[in-house]
Amino acid sequence: MTASSAPRVATRHSLFVMVGVLLLLLGLAGPAGAGNAPRASAAAAALATTTVVTVTSSQYTLGQSSRATATVRDRAGHTSRGTITFLLDGRAFARLAVDSLGRGTAVIPTSAAVGRHTVTATFAPGANAGHTGSSGAKSVVVTKATVNWTIKIPTAPVYAGNVVILVVIKGSRPIIGPVNLIYGGRIVQQQVIRADGSMAFRLKANWPAGNAQLSVSYAGNGFYAPARKLVVVSTRKAPTALALSTPSSVGYQAGSSAKVSVTGVGNTPSGAVTLLLDGQARSAKALAGGQATLAVPGMSAGSHTVTASYPGDVNHTGATRSATVTAAAASQCPVSASACVDLTHSLTWLQSGGRITYGPVSITSGRPGYRTPPGSFSVFWKDIDHHSSEFNNAPMPYSVFFNGGVAFHEGSLSVQSHGCIHLSQSAAQTYFSNLQVGDRVVVFGVAPY
Repeated sequence: MTASSAPRVATRHSLFVMVGVLLLLLGLAGPAGAGNAPRASAAAAALATTTVVTVTSSQYTLGQSSRATATVRDRAGHTSRGTITFLLDGRAFARLAVDSLGRGTAVIPTSAAVGRHTVTATFAPGANAGHTGSSGAKSVVVTKATVNWTIKIPTAPVYAGNVVILVVIKGSRPIIGPVNLIYGGRIVQQQVIRADGSMAFRLKANWPAGNAQLSVSYAGNGFYAPARKLVVVSTRKAPTALALSTPSSVGYQAGSSAKVSVTGVGNTPSGAVTLLLDGQARSAKALAGGQATLAVPGMSAGSHTVTASYPGDVNHTGATRSATVTAAAASQCPVSASACVDLTHSLTWLQSGGRITYGPVSITSGRPGYRTPPGSFSVFWKDIDHHSSEFNNAPMPYSVFFNGGVAFHEGSLSVQSHGCIHLSQSAAQTYFSNLQVGDRVVVFGVAPY
């Protein structure tokens, strides 16, 4: 070998060595007897992967859905080809190819029952992917579903009247069981849910007028959580009826009384009643058991309007009622008279200087054939324990005679006399005490019988 060829030989030798090393690294060459070396090198070169499972919601209600996403990476963060199988509590529900980002997403079945579940994602690498398989898991919790309520009250009820409350309860699954209507912390009615989720509560509005707060309550079951919904019932006041009773006629400036009765549904109406005379308030009195008796002041001659006005209470509307009362003319009994007898209206009163000092009070006068004669007379005799010498010794207590055998005395107010003026016991005593011999008595009008 010449000196000039030595460098060329060394260069070829070096090239052969480098090619040999490269072939060994690529597994294309090796020592004799090493036929399994390529497979062992390939297995050693496969990279381990990690599968991480995430969910859009780890807790959701029955009937709703959540999505599970599996992300596959090796330790260097590289993706791999292959498929992902999703399982719910060990049962497969989806299989899909890994996308270019190393991910796969599936919807968790909505059939999952209430409770805790495990979602597992298993990665299977594709052929020649150079990665190992792996799996990951994530827990999810399915909670009971909530119901949806629709509540309608077709017509605003009246206090103590009928009320209908229509309820529809809906959910992702059929709902069964009872629903309670509650007022004041107490169940007032219970209804069973129909197949379409509807029910109707029919009851009396036995709560105060205004906005009453009730609620509907469902106890829940294996699928649905307990639920309650407020129901505001706008309740109107109930109407009332007012009755007014007054005498149709009275003496001149003679006081009288008016009886008032107020009725309504539910509780007995309460409050006060005002009495108006010709539109002017003159007296007021509280109702007792829905009734009151009010004083009607003396009136001048002519027709007058007596009105009873009830403003209502918390549960009842107000009401009014009027009546016409005719007062006798003043000229029929002069100022000089001490006692006046109005035969037309069956009344008598005592007066002084034209001002009534007692009465008017009711009387009965002479029956047909024995009419009490009208006119102006004077008291001439008084007998506290008189008996009639003309009519079978009939008793005539507290007699005050002013016209022959005609006298004021205690007698029946439902049976007509033989000409005398019958008074109640208290009125007869008052007349006997106040009328003196010589006092003027004026009788006028015509008896109504």
